[in-house]
Amino acid sequence: MTSINALRFDEFSGIIIGDESISTVADMRVNLGEKVRPFVPAPIVETYGTVGAIGTTGTCSMGDTIQEQLEARLKALLEKEIEKTGRKPDKFLTMEEIARLCFDVVVETKHRRISEKIRGVYNFTAPEFVEGKYKRDGQEFEIKDKDTIREVVDQMVWRNSIQEVGSIFLNAGLLAGYDDETGFGIFHFDLRDGYWHRVQNCYMAEGSGRHSVDPAIYGYAEKWLHSERRGHIDPVEGAIALIHGVNSASDHEIGVGGYYNIILIDGRQKDFSLRLREINDDRSLLANHVVRALHGDFIGYPDACAMIKGLLFQDTPFQETYERLWKTVREPEAFSRMLRGYKVNPRKLF
Repeated sequence: MTSINALRFDEFSGIIIGDESISTVADMRVNLGEKVRPFVPAPIVETYGTVGAIGTTGTCSMGDTIQEQLEARLKALLEKEIEKTGRKPDKFLTMEEIARLCFDVVVETKHRRISEKIRGVYNFTAPEFVEGKYKRDGQEFEIKDKDTIREVVDQMVWRNSIQEVGSIFLNAGLLAGYDDETGFGIFHFDLRDGYWHRVQNCYMAEGSGRHSVDPAIYGYAEKWLHSERRGHIDPVEGAIALIHGVNSASDHEIGVGGYYNIILIDGRQKDFSLRLREINDDRSLLANHVVRALHGDFIGYPDACAMIKGLLFQDTPFQETYERLWKTVREPEAFSRMLRGYKVNPRKLF
């Protein structure tokens, strides 16, 4: 279970948030998942200023493989270009081209996993199945058993969403990043229906948490005019809206929780190393609490904006913001009880 989310502020910048809750084979919930992370290799960031983050939902091993393979593929492509000409090319891939490459990695990973699954059960791979025969120990065998053929085809095309390969097909993800040629973009890929696309909305939620994130953020997104949604969203206001959405998912979806991994991208930064900032320590949880204080009517909007701006955008020390929050909140005892899960009657509806 997962909540992966991205929101575009403008043509240069945006935010990506993912939770860290995963379930084990024993269906225990643990906060160990690294679902959202930067993926552009350092040489590409340093040379071209291209930065990005990828978030995956579904099977952890599939997500990790896709993330690692994409990073490795980008690094190999750059090395290949350098080998051709003896120097780094003047331009490298745009984010849209990287997203297309990511989907290639996704499809290859799916095919390899399905082939491994079939090999483990039937002793032949998917390419051998398509050929209709396979060789083992010098002997050639034809694949002609009708029941076997039907079962393998069902798995390869995920007919009726059969459980045997559900862990392979039930995966999706978001890619978000910036390059100097095309600006900031969000891209979505999905193994369930087999497609990828550039997200045309100002934000996208994926994973089980989307059922709660979407309703929570609609009130914010719908109040923005078309011109604002297309590139004039205030970063602090947008961050608060998205954190509120993930808070809602954490409250209502059993598989969402833990510290959020908050990644901020700002292509305006001349220092390429500053274009991507990752916040997943105590500041992340404190940002969560600031937004909960706002929506519980314990602090006003100006105070919430000031604290989120300091925490996420200005490197204000954790302790300074923490102390400010507790000095600012109305009824601190009630606020403390709310954070610990007690039922506290709100003074207004949201």
